[in-house]
Amino acid sequence: MKSLNTFFITLLFLVSFFLKESNAQFVFPAVPFLQLNSTPNENALAGAYTALPSNSVYAAWYNPAQLGYNPGYSLAIDYSPKSTWMDGFTNPKIGIINLGTRYHQTSIFKNKIIDWGASIHYNNFDYGKQIQTNEQGNIIGEFTSYDEATSISLGAGLEIVKGFRLSAGYSLRYSESALVPIGNIPGNVSTKSIGSAFTHDFGFISDISWLESFPIFTKNLLFSPFLHTRLAYATKNLGSTVKYSDVDQEDPLPTTILIGISTSIGFSSQIKGKTIEMFAIHLSREVRDLALTSNPNIRYNADSSIILNKRFVYQPIWGSDINYIENLVQGKHDDLVQVNEGVRFNIFETFEYSYGRYFGGGYEGINRAQGFALSLNGLKKVILDDYFPVLKPFSFRYYQSTLKYSDYFTRKAQFSGFELSYTF
Repeated sequence: MKSLNTFFITLLFLVSFFLKESNAQFVFPAVPFLQLNSTPNENALAGAYTALPSNSVYAAWYNPAQLGYNPGYSLAIDYSPKSTWMDGFTNPKIGIINLGTRYHQTSIFKNKIIDWGASIHYNNFDYGKQIQTNEQGNIIGEFTSYDEATSISLGAGLEIVKGFRLSAGYSLRYSESALVPIGNIPGNVSTKSIGSAFTHDFGFISDISWLESFPIFTKNLLFSPFLHTRLAYATKNLGSTVKYSDVDQEDPLPTTILIGISTSIGFSSQIKGKTIEMFAIHLSREVRDLALTSNPNIRYNADSSIILNKRFVYQPIWGSDINYIENLVQGKHDDLVQVNEGVRFNIFETFEYSYGRYFGGGYEGINRAQGFALSLNGLKKVILDDYFPVLKPFSFRYYQSTLKYSDYFTRKAQFSGFELSYTF
């Protein structure tokens, strides 16, 4: 069977990405797209969102405990139209679509304020139509190749004691991967190319507000500074294996451990009786460990019938390859642990600029990210809400981001999206 160059390039990209991610562990998981950051606003910060609360619709993709924070709206829907990947090639590129919605509610239970939320996220990597040919080069059909996932997430958070907050969350995800055609290929070999799996994520965020107990800061209407430090943990893509029609095609899931730390500092003011975050700087770092390793009790021979799910073992979910001092605190990376880190500036709840980088896990160099977001939120609070009260419950945000890779073959990826939110 032969296909267009675009399809082979796509497969090469996905496989090489995980050769880098897991080269020291000699395990190549299925559905590697679940490891890729494809959401526009989060990519601007290099995806370092495990410990940094976000009001984004897609925040639970990085850590479902994000839903335990108040995003500033009751309901929001976000659409990110086709973005591009693999900019080093001129042929059709990978199209990425993200569609998500997030709901938030604040409740009181035993005199404790609980923020809780739910979100749904649909993610699709469209690799386009591929032409299937036989060994003589004759066209025998076409097929569409894609990866997609649908996630449902729940999360809640509350203040345990004054100045200390804890949130937790859970995600259930269904993934489907169709990279080669279904049916008979030359030689009358029947194949079913769609692999599918249910996976689970869970996460936690602990949040210390250093100034919360000092009324001199919290009661000042013109200048109310804040300082937060957060530590977080998340496990992504827990499950058994990816199932195909043939048990010999059973592959391991890309179960990943994420541990993060973040700091936020800034101040807010009251203008016309409304609290506005005037300026903030957010610093975030996280480490990621692909929790797979070769099974030391199995010797694999390419000509043998040993199936893949006997050639690997999952590591403990607390991240056995992560050195908390060297990787998380000092930001050092190695062949097993990837480091993501970024900085974000927020001005007047209107303009946001972010940049970040990630490296390690076999990358040849540093991969960089940057982006911006524009929101109507600040302008609405001080001007628009008074003149257009009918629009008061609504807000709108637009964002763009770019990833620049050290690897020529993937060179650059671009993302964009917009979000409409409603408060009731």
